Amino acid sequence: MTTRAEIVHPSAEDPVARSASNVIGGPIGLLARSSRYWWSPLRVLIVITTAAYAVGYALDLSCRSTGWASPERYEHLCYSDIPPLYSLRGFADGLIPYLQTQSGQTPLEYPVITGIFMQISAMITRALTGSFEGLDSGRTFFDVNVVLLLIPLVVAVIATALTVKRRPWDAALVALAPTVILAATVNWDLLPLAFAGCCLLLWSTTGAGSSRRRRAAAGPSSLSPRG
Repeated sequence: MTTRAEIVHPSAEDPVARSASNVIGGPIGLLARSSRYWWSPLRVLIVITTAAYAVGYALDLSCRSTGWASPERYEHLCYSDIPPLYSLRGFADGLIPYLQTQSGQTPLEYPVITGIFMQISAMITRALTGSFEGLDSGRTFFDVNVVLLLIPLVVAVIATALTVKRRPWDAALVALAPTVILAATVNWDLLPLAFAGCCLLLWSTTGAGSSRRRRAAAGPSSLSPRG
């Protein structure tokens, strides 16, 4: 059974991490006992994930302030599908995805789980814009999605950390990935990322050939956007 003492520490294995650790006192010692500290690898990873995600949101503020106008949204690398789809897919009018479509508009092209997520975000957005005057619906829809999408990102990072229990710090490669910082809010792709991470975790715990593995593997394949 894996214990905390068996965890591979980056500063003890990776030369880059070992060199960078000098800023905080150097690599972890052979006799160090990290189990007594409240800051477990998972808790640290959650903080790192949230911080990196917040940096990504800060980079989107220039586009948010202009309503994602062109060409700024491309020049500043902060384009997002989220704000325009609030009105283009009928969420602003309270339409039910897949069942109701605006005249002349494209039906919602995303898979059902993503559509449910979008509908929940739209309901929260309508509640906020109805309660507070002056809120822009597109910006509010974006902000609501930013908050909610942090959940699947954290799930993906935790699942990655638990997949190989001796190497939880490898999940920092997900949390600090440039694609997460720069493109996490381009779309709702963090949802299939979370499902993929959970499927890999299930695969690592159930073994090859199990029925649970096969059922889990169907999840991410059905969550990829068609458009």
